[in-house]
Amino acid sequence: MGEVRDTVKSFDVYLNPIIAAVLSGELAIDATAGFQYLNEYLRDIALISAGARLSELNLAERRREWLPYMRAASGVRTVGAEWLRDEANTPPGSVAVLRVSGFMQAETSGGSAPVRGMRTFAEDLYAAYDNQNVKGVVVEINSGGGELMAMEIASSAVDARNKPVLAHVYFAASAAYGLAASTDEVIALSEMTRVGGIGAVVSINKRALQQYAEEWLDLYGSSAPKKNKEFRAALEGDFSAMQEVVDEATARFQSKIKKYRTLKGDEDYIAETLSGDMFTANKARRRGLIDGVGGFNYVLNRVDALARIYAQNIR
Repeated sequence: MGEVRDTVKSFDVYLNPIIAAVLSGELAIDATAGFQYLNEYLRDIALISAGARLSELNLAERRREWLPYMRAASGVRTVGAEWLRDEANTPPGSVAVLRVSGFMQAETSGGSAPVRGMRTFAEDLYAAYDNQNVKGVVVEINSGGGELMAMEIASSAVDARNKPVLAHVYFAASAAYGLAASTDEVIALSEMTRVGGIGAVVSINKRALQQYAEEWLDLYGSSAPKKNKEFRAALEGDFSAMQEVVDEATARFQSKIKKYRTLKGDEDYIAETLSGDMFTANKARRRGLIDGVGGFNYVLNRVDALARIYAQNIR
């Protein structure tokens, strides 16, 4: 929704992409992750205002959490994205581990609360596909969701796989679960793992919208009466067009989950599964949202099993 982004820009909050996403329609899947990120951002601003140095915000450690790592057959883990692209120095039979944590957005951003974008995630995933010594990929997920487009970028990259890709889930809501669902198997870390939140939401700052209406005048071409129609209606207090956008996004999201997962139960039970609710591991498994529960070694065993199947199909 470019028109909503323009509203955001007029108040200079676009300087931080996540704050912009919270106030605009870009936060198209789940507000929870956005507001969690917003709280972290405001905390950092408060610390800096109180005299804290940037070095005290652990930025290097936060960025290190983005990095993929390799689990070799010998059990040695090597940190660094460069290993995905260095086949000669990758031990045969390695498993690449990619992390998705915090807010999901399309592009990588810096700042006091940096976010690794899903475009970068997708590039790492393709590198793992091209590395002949990588037999499979594990995606570690601990995220409350984020942008709709971020989920689309990540899941489309998973769809292009030529080797097993499994999701090891700590917490996966909304867009994060959409990514998990696109993998070969979804394995919950423990019984306390929660997944779900299937549905869309658009968050609008009504005060910003009102101020925009009072201070800005938009002139549209006479032959383009439907340009920015949702935003124009919202300025007049009519959010029905916006609601249609949210409903359409939700329907597409639900269809994607039904495409990727064999949901269990009758029609009413499946409707409840897709209602936006969150489910702990046992309930999620009964509904068909996950395939199992286990630690990292269990996931590695599943990668081994699926890698053999992929190898047989290739031959």
